[in-house]
Amino acid sequence: NFEMLAVLSTPPFGFAAPNLPDDGQINMMASAFNQEKDTWVAGYNTFFEGKTYRDAKALLGTNFPDEEELATLLSTAKPQAHYDAVKDVPEAFDSRDKWGSLIQPIRDQQQCGSCWAFSAAEVLSDRFSIATNKSVVLSPEDLVSCDKGNLGCQGGMLPAAWKYLTATGAVTDTCFPYAAGTGHAPACAS
Repeated sequence: NFEMLAVLSTPPFGFAAPNLPDDGQINMMASAFNQEKDTWVAGYNTFFEGKTYRDAKALLGTNFPDEEELATLLSTAKPQAHYDAVKDVPEAFDSRDKWGSLIQPIRDQQQCGSCWAFSAAEVLSDRFSIATNKSVVLSPEDLVSCDKGNLGCQGGMLPAAWKYLTATGAVTDTCFPYAAGTGHAPACAS
């Protein structure tokens, strides 16, 4: 949820590295989120026990472009009229119903700020899987270790990841399995 990410990504000023919310605070937040009756349930995750904001923030590896880069990206977007003209949009859609056998399970980036690489690899894997009706699992490790336009376990930007994938491509996960979970990426496989 955006609120939880905002809590992790903006540590309060004046504190060197405060601990994350305690059990009572987490249960209170989870209860508030769960009152929304969404399709997911918030709860306590032991993974974050004893971690500080700095520890947790290190796992939020997606970096955002500066204003100039963002303006360039937005200038290439289609005008709103293009999206307004789209017809026949269903009231509800669940990709698990349409492509259930092709949807990949959620994977664990562990102690590496590689969410940007997982995001790009999994989105492209899904696009290939849908287009070919065959399961394709691309390697996030390929991006973490080989994409020099990003910072490996110290984070990355999705536009740079897409540039890398467009120019270079990526190998499958079986060819270069994820090994950066300790926070250190292996050398790029040739």
